[in-house]
Amino acid sequence: MMESDGASRQRLRPWLEAQLNSGLIPGLEWLNAEMTKFKISWRHAGKQGWNPACGQIFEVRIMNVQKIHEKLKSKYVDLHAVYM
Repeated sequence: MMESDGASRQRLRPWLEAQLNSGLIPGLEWLNAEMTKFKISWRHAGKQGWNPACGQIFEVRIMNVQKIHEKLKSKYVDLHAVYM
């Protein structure tokens, strides 16, 4: 169930499709016109030629999930203070 304040995490597939459609993340792109196949270009951090853009999709997802956790955590703390 989605919460009205937007504190619930967006499912991975719709989130990923939104990122693909935005075109903002280098190396993340649709492979076909039907938008059924995509690729995530990335390079292992230990390999030569790595730079922060190589893992941007993972960083963006982590930041999104952490933001949701912080909202839920503050909501829990507020409720805990009221009922304790």
